[in-house]
Parts: sequence; C-alpha cells; structure tokens
Amino acid sequence: RSLAVAAIKKHRQLLQCAEHAHQEWERAKSAALSDQCHLSKHEQTYLDALMRQQAQMMLVASLTDRLGYIPTINLTDAE
Repeated sequence: RSLAVAAIKKHRQLLQCAEHAHQEWERAKSAALSDQCHLSKHEQTYLDALMRQQAQMMLVASLTDRLGYIPTINLTDAE
C-alpha cells in the first residue's frame, strides 16, 4: 500500500510539472516575439514532462491493479 501511495503522490507532482510546462509552452507560442529556438525549448520541456508523467501513470496503474484497489490519500498525506 505504501508503495502505491508514494507512486500516486509522485504522479500528482509530475502532473503538476507537466501542466506548468504546457502553460509555459502555450505562453511562448502566443508571444509575438518568440524565436523558434526558445519555442522549441519550451516544447521539448513540455514533452519531457509529459513522458515522465505518463510513465508514472502506468506505474500507478500497475501497482493499484496488483493491490486490487486505489488507496485513499488524505490532503494531510499529500505532501
């Protein structure tokens, strides 16, 4: 159970990182003076974050399948 909880917490953290990277990429795309190199850097950062988040999501799915349920995580446990 503790391994699944730790994996879920890590997944949540990686999801937040991916969302932040996506927002930064979108901001760079909409900026009128964005150069292609700067935009590509933001895009690659987003894609890297997305891949890490998806890999962690697959780990969480595997662990919860083996556990047989999705453990409840209280807000106080979500550090």
